[in-house]
Amino acid sequence: MANRNSKSASTLEDAPHESVSLIRAGLDTLSFGFAIFDRNLKLVANNKAFRTLRGYPAALCKPGTELIEFYRYNAKRGDYGPGFGSDERVDYTVIGNEVNLASRLQTHADLGGILLAHETDALVKDSVLTEETGTITVKGFPTPVKTYRVVGLRDGTGAKGRVIRQEQDGLLLIIDKNKLTGQARTDAIKFLQDTLGRLAE
Repeated sequence: MANRNSKSASTLEDAPHESVSLIRAGLDTLSFGFAIFDRNLKLVANNKAFRTLRGYPAALCKPGTELIEFYRYNAKRGDYGPGFGSDERVDYTVIGNEVNLASRLQTHADLGGILLAHETDALVKDSVLTEETGTITVKGFPTPVKTYRVVGLRDGTGAKGRVIRQEQDGLLLIIDKNKLTGQARTDAIKFLQDTLGRLAE
């Protein structure tokens, strides 16, 4: 009985030459494109269909080619539209639940305003002034999303500028001076004076 080498090959190039030839021949019989990249996103192997279906030159499809080079090639030939990508720059698309939620919140925000979800508000609450605006039903999310409207910053510009905010146990005061004009400002001043009287009782 022939002895088997128990050491596994980490790449195709580490395997015996006969095995490499058989593996490559087998991959080339597949009618769909097939490529393997290692943990460093470098090409390990690919079949003929991968090159022909995608229109990649043989020089690009050599072991060791970084995945980013394929994106650069796609961008240069216009796969992502005109003017997308160059030798010095490659644009990326961000996907996922967070991006979907941000897009949905954007459609609910006031013109020129910013609407945050609860998780984002918790992350920025030490530097951003917000007010809770209730919950909204968002497509693709099973439960209503609690939202917060950005009203200013906590670096002093909020308190000294258009937004006055005071928050402590039992008290949450937010005043947007730009929105309080005319009679609305007069009514607010009267309400605050009445409230001070009630607190002093």
